[in-house]
Amino acid sequence: MSGRPQRARRIACFFAGTFCFALAAVGIVLSQVPAQADVPLGSGFGRFNLSATAVGTQLTYDFPGASAHPQAEGEVPITQAQLHSGPQGYALSSITWPGPLVANAGSLAVLLGLPISPEQAGSANYPVRAEARTGSGPSTVTNTTYPGSTMTATATDTSVQAGATMAGSGGPSPSSSTGGTATDTVTRLTGANTAEALASSTVRGVDLGGVVTIGSVTSTAAGTTDGVTGTAKGANVVADMKIGGQPAYIDHDGLHVGSAGAPANPAANAIANQALSAAGMTITVSQPTQQVDGADVSYDAGNIVVLWKPADGNGDTFVYTFGGASVGLASAPAFGASGAGETLPSPLPPGSPDTGQGAPLASNFAGSAAPPSIGPGAAAGPPRAPLAASPIVASPADRMVLPKGLAPVLPIVVVLGSALIGFGLRRLPDRVLEHHATMCAREGDG
Repeated sequence: MSGRPQRARRIACFFAGTFCFALAAVGIVLSQVPAQADVPLGSGFGRFNLSATAVGTQLTYDFPGASAHPQAEGEVPITQAQLHSGPQGYALSSITWPGPLVANAGSLAVLLGLPISPEQAGSANYPVRAEARTGSGPSTVTNTTYPGSTMTATATDTSVQAGATMAGSGGPSPSSSTGGTATDTVTRLTGANTAEALASSTVRGVDLGGVVTIGSVTSTAAGTTDGVTGTAKGANVVADMKIGGQPAYIDHDGLHVGSAGAPANPAANAIANQALSAAGMTITVSQPTQQVDGADVSYDAGNIVVLWKPADGNGDTFVYTFGGASVGLASAPAFGASGAGETLPSPLPPGSPDTGQGAPLASNFAGSAAPPSIGPGAAAGPPRAPLAASPIVASPADRMVLPKGLAPVLPIVVVLGSALIGFGLRRLPDRVLEHHATMCAREGDG
């Protein structure tokens, strides 16, 4: 009876050794497969062009008889992120942007060959900004020179980010103001042949002469491209809007007095319209626009436009555009590439409004799942710091367990398997000869 347990142990050792050999073989094969993290970002693109722009408030001012129109224009604040084939990245953040022509007057003078020194050219350029370019200067630039504001810009070969936050400010009219404002933009490569562009803007505590007050205007836009297909989404949300003290809201059909699902009564409607008319204001909403052509896509979330001609302004005209987020993406696969690929997880936290077509953008203010309701003159609340630059890395699931080449543990597995198989087959020759002799004896008896 003692032979059977020994035989069972040998059989178990034989199969255990065979398993070790199989495990070692699989390990050798896997160690030769490149990890996804080793695939360069963007290597599957033949070309790509990514851009994202976010604006808090755009202001224009004009008056009759002027020789040029408009007399003044600017964005408060604005962020831009651009990433192109090359790669070439550019990030801009400014809390008050007069436009590229005025902002770069010194550099333009040098380009035109005017007799101006480099020092004079630098002094003539607009200083209220943070700007970063790939291959030129530091990859991250931060400007906190102006009280209550932060401007950051980061540009690398795979990711460009720009963010701006600012405290409340007055408008071109003495009776206009806004609370805290924040804008963020990101363009980045997310895989070998995947890329995305994100833009987010929030303006809070808008007060136009006490006639129109808005708690917040939040615009978001997001797009992706993989060399074959481009997609985009976005939203434009207005919260706690009042006209002449009466609740109001804006949707795709335009301006309404009352609240969604509960129209105002005729008396409230008359009060609101009278207040707008007496103040010389007209409020409209620009609708979202989207264009898709294969892997090329552009999206603009739209914004709120207020045309204001004050009754005592001698014909002065103010145009306020609140909110604004847009993205543009274009790409083509590299020669021989298969096209669509996997996108790595986004580092941006959820929080802002979303249309349900993809992951939401980051909230502009910490702890706000939706823009909070703020009355006129209320504190702006603590603005969220601009998005910090974060390198793209493969998640643990995307990495191979074994490194390239033969892993150090594989020789041990091979030796162990050999020992187990050897023990299991140690008595095999004797068993074979014994079995052969027995068969011969039985044949002789026959």
